[in-house]
Amino acid sequence: MVGGRRTDASANPKHLHKHNAGVGCGDAAGEDASNNVDACGGSAVGHAGDRLSALPDDLLHAIMSRLKALQMVRTCVQSTRWRHLWRAVPCLHVDEEEAGDNIDNFTSNLLRSHDIALLEDLRLQVFSYIYMTSDRWVRRAIGQGEALPCRLKRLHLLGLSDLRLTDLGSHISSRCPALEDVLLRCCSILLTSNVKIVSSPLKKLAIVVRGWLLHGA
Repeated sequence: MVGGRRTDASANPKHLHKHNAGVGCGDAAGEDASNNVDACGGSAVGHAGDRLSALPDDLLHAIMSRLKALQMVRTCVQSTRWRHLWRAVPCLHVDEEEAGDNIDNFTSNLLRSHDIALLEDLRLQVFSYIYMTSDRWVRRAIGQGEALPCRLKRLHLLGLSDLRLTDLGSHISSRCPALEDVLLRCCSILLTSNVKIVSSPLKKLAIVVRGWLLHGA
């Protein structure tokens, strides 16, 4: 029930078909993530009479930051007023259990379409083996290749495979001067030398490997 109107995916066979086929966000390379989520069961609904639409962007961003990524994007496509707000949300929480089989395409399109310069909190929870993708996600999130450093304060990576941290550690240190909290839990990490993550405000650094906790500050 949105804005007094009921949204029913079954009213649109095209939407229902794509929804049942899986999380169809980002099936085609370069497609806009918010448009793709329309095929995941969402539909644009007018915002007349919607009190939430009258709230300022900063407050809406704070509300959206409490949602997991797919739920956040689906919520945004319910209103033309919110449609692109997710691109500037400071917190992204990607959970494979929520996104399903299309976690690779969804996450890649999400990070490609988001204004990464505004990202302060990133949590990636993906336990399926996805070859050569995890590194790309993290490099995109820290804005590798961008001129200005990123705002990232919290970086939580859970279950990611094929992380090549040997050079990624130095990139994180150089790209994320505001980083305060780093958690690597059950990640598959390729190391060829010592890894050092340096950040002046860093308060917590934890690596969890099969129930063991290695931590530093």
